[in-house]
Amino acid sequence: MPVRLRDLLDIEGLALRCCTGDGGLDRQVSWAAASELADPTPWMNGGELLLTTGLRLRTAAAQSAFAARIAGAGGSGIGFGTGLSHTAVPRALLAAARECGLPVLEVPYQTPFIALGRHVAERIAAERLTEQGRLVEAHDRLTQAVLAGDALEQLLRTLSREIGAPTALLAADGGALAGSLPAAPEHRLQVEVDGVVVAWLLAGRSEQPEPLHYAARLVALELARRLSFVAGRRGLLGRLLGEVVNGTLDGGAADRLLAVHGVDPARRHHVLLGQWTDRRPGHEPESRRRLSHLAWSMPQFGELPDGRATQPLSAVVEGHLLVLLPEHPEDGESQQAAEIHAKTLWEALRRDPVRGATAAVGLSAPGAGARGVQEGYLEARAAISRGVGVHTGTRPRLADLLLSPLSPAVRQLSDRILQPLLRFDAEHRADLVGTLRRYLATDGSVQATAEQLFVHRNTVRYRLSQIEELTGLSLATTVDRGELWLALLALERSRSG
Repeated sequence: MPVRLRDLLDIEGLALRCCTGDGGLDRQVSWAAASELADPTPWMNGGELLLTTGLRLRTAAAQSAFAARIAGAGGSGIGFGTGLSHTAVPRALLAAARECGLPVLEVPYQTPFIALGRHVAERIAAERLTEQGRLVEAHDRLTQAVLAGDALEQLLRTLSREIGAPTALLAADGGALAGSLPAAPEHRLQVEVDGVVVAWLLAGRSEQPEPLHYAARLVALELARRLSFVAGRRGLLGRLLGEVVNGTLDGGAADRLLAVHGVDPARRHHVLLGQWTDRRPGHEPESRRRLSHLAWSMPQFGELPDGRATQPLSAVVEGHLLVLLPEHPEDGESQQAAEIHAKTLWEALRRDPVRGATAAVGLSAPGAGARGVQEGYLEARAAISRGVGVHTGTRPRLADLLLSPLSPAVRQLSDRILQPLLRFDAEHRADLVGTLRRYLATDGSVQATAEQLFVHRNTVRYRLSQIEELTGLSLATTVDRGELWLALLALERSRSG
């Protein structure tokens, strides 16, 4: 139990006497501090029993002011030592203390302040030790709950009992993961995995909220375990899908391997792609890592408004988050359901963007088996190339087919063509590759390229001449332009793959 003024009066060995009545005796004492200063309040934190002999309190005005100061600083009371400076507690101090509602205890001459202080310190230490023991026991019960079968639900049930309030766990996007949502959440703790906020732990009003922070760490460990499982499964599926979309597997073998992962070759699937596009060199790993951690929203991609769960498979493939959405022709709403998933993915990408990157989503028409996955991937990737937003049903370009799969020979040729530009950009902090990309994307318009790069037209012309000199190709001929364009596409494919 906390140390109260009333408890000190009950200790016979201290022989304390209250001079101001019973009011305020249930106040808790945070510490017993002795001071003979006329104004010790700058060194008070609140809750102290201020011990003094009144050495500097010679006048009624000083005594009244002292009591008012202690009350104003949040002191729990005054312990006035008699028999030294004063034979009795001064009446002016008592009058002021009663007016402020501040208890005053008389400390007789035979009771040294150090004995009173030691007793208070020992009681506080014992209370803290007891509290720590209760907290350790609570932590142990929470840990055991995590080891139970339904870890999150069991953990939150145990946590609610420990703190005496309802608790709930919400995904970062607001979806319910476990527990019972409090009517008026009093506490809100974020749960991070690898520096990314993946959930929020909510709790109602509680008089003992201390276990919450430990519970949040346990939740993070459990979610990290689940994320690791999902990421591992995605990694295996991602490698398989990478070979499927690049056509490096025999059709029959690809169908059999997809079936192992739960993809029915006879059933048609939409291919949904999500991507953060970041043109800055060296930032692809960050986008790839964030896509692999997007698992926390994925269960909701498979849940339609009517509650029907489809549990789509997902993986990171060539810098895209690829989701396979099974078709439901029996209810005639397959396309509508796929578009709901596409919008959900778009919102997830927009809600937690990679710095400096833009988000886009592409959705294909349904197709069956490995061949359908490959064609759907090319279609969705062509759709996603249209830029920011959700795009559907775009016929893939011939270049997509020519560069899928990206053979070692094509990759080497692309590197040989663009390496002089990449080296020049790295050594001179230039942007020849970016300028070439913009120039080709604007159909060879110097003016449009200059406007998009925020540079002068002559700067663009100078850079184009450097590109021609370094590559030995002419931007004035269709054949050379086409070769440079394909080399850029191959470079992007190799970076994202």
